[in-house]
Amino acid sequence: MAKPDKSARPIPFLKEGYALAQVLAPDEETAGRLTLDAYAVTAGTSRFALLAALLSDTHLPTPPSVPPSGPPVRWETTSGFMTPSVSTSPAPAEVPSSLIADRLAAEQRGQEILGRFARLPAAERGVAYLGLVRGLATADLATLFRVSPEHVAIFQEAAAQSLFGDPTRPGDPELLASSMKPLLSPPGDTLRKSVRAAMTAALKGSHSELARPAPRGRLLPVLGILMLSVIAALAVTRLFPRSSAGPPVQEAADALEAAATQLPLERHQITSSDPLEIEAWMNQRIPWRFTVPTVESLPLAGAGLTRLVSGVRIPILFYGSRETDLSIGVMNYAILQASSDRLMLDRPTIDRLASGETPVLRTIDGHSVLAMRHRDDIYLAVSREIDVALPSRITFGTE
Repeated sequence: MAKPDKSARPIPFLKEGYALAQVLAPDEETAGRLTLDAYAVTAGTSRFALLAALLSDTHLPTPPSVPPSGPPVRWETTSGFMTPSVSTSPAPAEVPSSLIADRLAAEQRGQEILGRFARLPAAERGVAYLGLVRGLATADLATLFRVSPEHVAIFQEAAAQSLFGDPTRPGDPELLASSMKPLLSPPGDTLRKSVRAAMTAALKGSHSELARPAPRGRLLPVLGILMLSVIAALAVTRLFPRSSAGPPVQEAADALEAAATQLPLERHQITSSDPLEIEAWMNQRIPWRFTVPTVESLPLAGAGLTRLVSGVRIPILFYGSRETDLSIGVMNYAILQASSDRLMLDRPTIDRLASGETPVLRTIDGHSVLAMRHRDDIYLAVSREIDVALPSRITFGTE
């Protein structure tokens, strides 16, 4: 029987990570080195940790104090702020309405926005790209850049004003994303091979196999709480090694990221708005019981079972008129422990759930993704759109 081809396995998060590296780097060689160094540190075990590693040497400047009643600040290519100047450009001549004219106008505006984006410093480009194009929440950006949410919010507002004008037109962030897409190259074969070698070395706890040494200071940044997820994944790999004769070792997937990818794809296997009917249906299919939560303004619509990752099958609940409005996957600590070689929650998330603090809310690929605990069960909620109020909308009533 032929051995599995390890080189054919997809590298987790490589396309997204290399895209961010290109946004930050001054040239292609630096973008490749940034990507390689990030995988040498994280082994690609967590999307959030990988983004943090890519940003480890990128720092936002301290914003000035702006009086609430003062004029709006404007993003500047020198990392400073100033009041916006009044445009004296003449109004464009009126063009007869047509589909071609509309498309041409959109293309021209996209190129103008892209030109402004290209002139921003690296840190500001990172904030604008991750916030406006990738849809990360302010709290996530604050964690990645190691600053307060208020600090990031100032840069986000200034970015929108500088790139799009005030007020921002509907669809401007999407226009930036579509205009930028052709300029971000996919990772080539050489980079893929180097990243694969870096991941292998990182998982073995040795960096001696890396062909390129990391630049000074890159492997020493304080990633803080984010890197605990990597340590946990490495510990799982060492404590529960696979037989060398078996299939290649797969890194444990982050449960929130797996939920964001898988849950929106699922469909009803039972359609019902009655929690008791849903519970009875589940009791015939899974060996444990859980509470069906209530979601403010979204009625229960149905349920099913889904494979979150290979070998891990969990219940899923659907809320709203569309199956993608809100879906909630349910697992428990026993499932998490039994599948620790395939599925994980990072240590900060586990600690917050265990202590009963506020639920963990992330923004992943334009979805709000929530982890919350009720008794011994862990609920992974994925909304169709970004919803910062999601934690307060899910309740379990009185039992």
